[in-house]
Amino acid sequence: MPRVGKSFDIAFYRQEREILGMTIGGGAPFFPCIYIVQVFPKGKVAEDGTLEPGDEITHVNGKAVANMKRVDVASLIKCSLNPVRITAIKLAFDVIEGITLDVLFADFKHRVLDYMSSTTADKIGLTRAMLLNDDFVKRFELLEKNERSFKQLSVRIHDVLKAFQEHCSVNRQIAEVFAELSKLDNDMSRRKTSVLIGEAHRQFTKSGLQFIEEATPVISDMNNFVRKAIPDTRRTIRHYLDI
Repeated sequence: MPRVGKSFDIAFYRQEREILGMTIGGGAPFFPCIYIVQVFPKGKVAEDGTLEPGDEITHVNGKAVANMKRVDVASLIKCSLNPVRITAIKLAFDVIEGITLDVLFADFKHRVLDYMSSTTADKIGLTRAMLLNDDFVKRFELLEKNERSFKQLSVRIHDVLKAFQEHCSVNRQIAEVFAELSKLDNDMSRRKTSVLIGEAHRQFTKSGLQFIEEATPVISDMNNFVRKAIPDTRRTIRHYLDI
């Protein structure tokens, strides 16, 4: 399919660490040009709607990318300051029977990979991981939702345990008060009642502190999941999302 028309420029403004939402292929040493392999929903590229799979990227921030390695071009885009300016050439394509270029590219990638070594496929941007990028996008969105939910849950549980610990402290003090009353009261009936009430509060305090001790590692694991596991997973997914 020939590339036709004049080149066009487009600028993307993004937040810190925000990805554009596309994968690229081609590049040295196997191909002289860099082209867009896939565009992901909800990314900057998809929101703009100008760049599409098959479009050739000729410049990034005015720098020609012909004969550059794919990973170097991806790094150039990732490290660019706002705005990221991309110069591209539109690929001519007529939609036939509702088959989009995305569908054709996916089918093309599957067919080519069946006859290509993993090393070669990776170099030209056709790794099997890329075929799963749609699933990665969905999992990335789910990860963002889970992160917010776990953060909120962690805060709520922390507040509950803190309040419960204070409640246990109050019960301990009540138990001590009734223990003193049982010593001072000469009435055997009231003394027995004070002992029973004090013992009940002591048992509640003991059970409460045991619960807190058992729950603390769970909360610690949850915090580690939110602070370490989720960010690590996010970085891994972003790596596979390419740029």
